Amino acid sequence: REEAKETVADLVARTEERIMQHPLWAGLSEEELEEDAFECLERYVTARLHTRIFAADLETRMRDGQLRMRISRLRFITPDHLDITPAHRHPEAWEEAAATLRRLSDKDTPLEKLEIVLLAAQQIHSAPGRNGVEDAICADDFLPILVYVALQANPPDLQ
Repeated sequence: REEAKETVADLVARTEERIMQHPLWAGLSEEELEEDAFECLERYVTARLHTRIFAADLETRMRDGQLRMRISRLRFITPDHLDITPAHRHPEAWEEAAATLRRLSDKDTPLEKLEIVLLAAQQIHSAPGRNGVEDAICADDFLPILVYVALQANPPDLQ
């Protein structure tokens, strides 16, 4: 499995080099290439090979099941246990963020997974505003909320 991942990584790296040398892409900056060509290449290769390369074997599925059971045992934790201030609490925003995190396993590429995490973070950050509080959530307040939402979400396939 590791060998297959390395093979795919090598394929992508060689293809990126060939793209950079092709006249069609000659005038683009490295940033533009990253955003346009390389991102599309990564999505294409990952989508086409995802089930072959990243399919969970029996051991991974068992570890994921064990992790999900451990997380489900922590569902008794409340916002009070994590010292989350009432001004930052908004159950609807948190449920939206939890539902978003549950969609992580639906995504194939690392970028798509990061986009899901970012969307969940934005939903968490919207909670004070939805409560009529104008203060932004600082990092010290955000992390316990993220932990709480992740525990509630208990997303599959984290292994």
